[in-house]
Amino acid sequence: MVKSADEIKQRGRQCSGSGFQSFKRTGGGPGSLQPDCAWGIDAQRQKLARNDGGFNSQDLTFHFKEIILMETLISRVYILVNYPNTPTRQSFFYMGNKSNPEQWAVQERLRFIERAAYWRGWVQRSDLMEVFGKGSAQVSADFQKYLEINPGALAYSTSRKRYEGQSGMKQVLQESRIEDAVGLFLEAGRLPFTSAAEASRSRAVEWVVLPERRAVAEVERRVFQAIMHRHRLRLRYMSLHGNSDEWRWIQPHALAHSGHRWHVRAWCAKNRDYRDFTLGRIAEADWPVTGEALPSVDVQWDAMSLLTVRPAASLSEEQKAAVMMEYGMKDGMLRLSVREAMRLYVERQLGLAPEDGLPPRLERVVAVP
Repeated sequence: MVKSADEIKQRGRQCSGSGFQSFKRTGGGPGSLQPDCAWGIDAQRQKLARNDGGFNSQDLTFHFKEIILMETLISRVYILVNYPNTPTRQSFFYMGNKSNPEQWAVQERLRFIERAAYWRGWVQRSDLMEVFGKGSAQVSADFQKYLEINPGALAYSTSRKRYEGQSGMKQVLQESRIEDAVGLFLEAGRLPFTSAAEASRSRAVEWVVLPERRAVAEVERRVFQAIMHRHRLRLRYMSLHGNSDEWRWIQPHALAHSGHRWHVRAWCAKNRDYRDFTLGRIAEADWPVTGEALPSVDVQWDAMSLLTVRPAASLSEEQKAAVMMEYGMKDGMLRLSVREAMRLYVERQLGLAPEDGLPPRLERVVAVP
């Protein structure tokens, strides 16, 4: 039988994060799906899409359809545990209509088509065949269905044998953002919290929710595709220095998250140098065009440096001990390997500069030649 809600909830407490985010298969039958810390649905989903088209369903631990069924089970268990005065237990654990799982699978395939075409810029029939284990006829029907739902969004390239997302494509099945694209197609792993986090719904838990610092999804999409395909694009940037509102050409090659917001690392044609552009200050962006050969490499981005800090000398011995414990310092030092281009953001996060009139808790250690 399926594990009881209390058992699942108790097992979940032993896992980092929510106990309803990971399950493992322990054998056959309905009861073989049990909570486990090491198996994450998010991790399985990240295996389902790669930027090089190298899908390999054999590498998946279990079938994609089971992921969908697990997510449904998890949501139902969550409702049962947190809302005990719901209808009968049976209505939460049985799917009812036997055709529902296939309908959910179809929706997943359609969303996959949309994500890949919108962010990566293209999607092939073989992608869906390998990821979802479907035949050519079913996959062709999926593409036809998506074209009916979102007409004009895709165009088939006979030379490349793939469907390509058009510049005016809109998302109609989901509202994915650049964090989703980075996790799926740049293999960046789990992303940090952003300002998009919701406020806590519990009186016993609270966290800081910062105001949004981001561009519209269409701008994010164009910047992301310029990076993926090594293109350049013209954008209207609201700068805090010099002319505050102007159009300029950039050729981006990387994304950087400072802990609060996204930055674009790009060659700036106006300044003839590599610069950081805050994604939330890009008001408009044209569709990317073929890039040009850059005159130099981004030295600050490629260079890694060692940032060493210690408790500030102005602190008492007790305060220094507290800071060392907080940062897990060894021999009274904290050593971080950082990109030169990201060094300023790391220092700001560490609070190396005084804030609100309070003395800093940390100070830099200057290496002696």
